[in-house]
Amino acid sequence: MAEHHDLLPTLAHAMERQVDRALRQGLLQGYRATEEAALVVRGRIREAEQIRRRFGAMLPLEVAYDEFTTDIAENRILRAAVERLLRLPGVPREVRRRLLHQRARLADVTPIVRGHPLPGWHPTRLNSRYHQALHLARVVLDGASAEHTTGGLCIDGFLFDMNTLFEDFVTVALREVFRGSDRTGCLQDPHHLDEGGAIRMKPDFVLYGPQDAPLAVADAKYKAERRGGYPDADLCQMLAYCTALGLPEGHLILRRGMCPMRPAGCGTPVCPPSARAGPRPAAGRAPVRYRGRGAADEPPCSWSHSVSCPSWLSTYEAVLDTPSTTPASDA
Repeated sequence: MAEHHDLLPTLAHAMERQVDRALRQGLLQGYRATEEAALVVRGRIREAEQIRRRFGAMLPLEVAYDEFTTDIAENRILRAAVERLLRLPGVPREVRRRLLHQRARLADVTPIVRGHPLPGWHPTRLNSRYHQALHLARVVLDGASAEHTTGGLCIDGFLFDMNTLFEDFVTVALREVFRGSDRTGCLQDPHHLDEGGAIRMKPDFVLYGPQDAPLAVADAKYKAERRGGYPDADLCQMLAYCTALGLPEGHLILRRGMCPMRPAGCGTPVCPPSARAGPRPAAGRAPVRYRGRGAADEPPCSWSHSVSCPSWLSTYEAVLDTPSTTPASDA
């Protein structure tokens, strides 16, 4: 199996392999019950329908018969899954080419109309070579995914780097929040901590304003809250980002847990909001906000978090626009 770094290309590649394996001996044929009006007798005449629809007429005849054909439920489901993958962006060119080949092999099969339920099929000895492909096709058509649990679906295998997966999920979601606005989100944006450019750093997410001035910086870590607190390296890294970008606050996004804290002798708060995936909060639920005061000659600064990732992402832009006017006694 070829190596792919994203879930969609991996799933598309696995689907193409299973379809190719299922069709290697040719398209499966079976009997399909058909009812139609015909000019010749085929199968049996449906007397009740003939009298109800065409009383007194000789032709056409309402007939019912079982046709031995490749246009059966199993092949229709495979074609629907292949066409679903071909409509999705992000499928590699080579995989897309092979999927087009599989669709050509299923060209004589009636496509399933969007919104219509999938035809039913039953596993038998005759369609045993289709079983794995049909189960995987159901995953594609249901918009589901592979889970690292015991189940009845067998695939070639998958291995994820959860650190990278979590980081990509959070940063891409943040970038999509600001798409179409006057702000731009950059992923892995290179910067330097020193003036000579010797100490290089790449924050996971930097938000820029209309004048290309940095407005916010965020760093995602696939870590959970611990009794002893967060690793010093993560806090120092975020503090370095804020120093290099000249920002009054930073956002450390963790898989689970939240602990706002202020480094001693520094007016820059490091804010790790909770990015725990969970049920979507009720509509109108406001994010929890913490406000504090920096040094004596600095204006009040603020940071915020909310209890779940979807709510936090939707309120992120609004929080950045909120002025800090709460006195220090409210912290």
